[in-house]
Amino acid sequence: MKFKKIITIGIGDSKLDESYWKKMDTLTEKRISLPKDSPEIRKHLEDADCVLVNPFVFKFDKDLIDLAKKLRFIGVLATGYNAVDFEYAAKKNVVVCNIPGYSTEAVAELAFASILNHMRDLDKAKAQIKSCDYSEPVFSNCHENEAFIDKLKSNAVLINLAPNELVDLKALENRLKKGDITYIFDHPDELTVEQANQLSKYKACIIYPPIGFQTEEARIAKQEIFVANIENFLKCAPTNKVN
Repeated sequence: MKFKKIITIGIGDSKLDESYWKKMDTLTEKRISLPKDSPEIRKHLEDADCVLVNPFVFKFDKDLIDLAKKLRFIGVLATGYNAVDFEYAAKKNVVVCNIPGYSTEAVAELAFASILNHMRDLDKAKAQIKSCDYSEPVFSNCHENEAFIDKLKSNAVLINLAPNELVDLKALENRLKKGDITYIFDHPDELTVEQANQLSKYKACIIYPPIGFQTEEARIAKQEIFVANIENFLKCAPTNKVN
């Protein structure tokens, strides 16, 4: 079984090694690659049965899902998938799959590197970690975890190497204004320019580029899972389905 037409949106050639592009091409009769702002997106969606998106640069909303009458599968080239209206996709019997777990170790390494870089005094850092002065979000974006920033004790260091939607930016800025927490995060690319500039004003806000997942092992694992999700859907055994 093959797809009739795969569209990739915002996924440049450099995002996948050539071998993975070739493997993908064996899974479809036709593949169209489009930049995030292409005027051709809506036209090509009309007969596409598979859409692959880069969620950092493109949002796949209800309107686009409705436009794609033949759509069966949406593949997200990331762990986070909120850029896709996955709940509405489920109502239209469209499967949405993401790429979980490909960079867990790499991101954990950056989390601890951030702690050590912030403290420098390793003995002091060791003591503070034991007394929970550090927190890294290791939970999902759900109702039960709302307003957690207000519950952090004074002088806490919050490290967020997860998607920014986990954090209430207004509540965060209120704490930064008080000067009673330190916030360390990567993925400023997920923020608007105004949001990034606003947070950068605070000395206690430390911003890293999105490097947590950028190891050679994670890069390969990401590609393997991404293409395997497409293969497994065609085998009627979808993997990493989020809806």
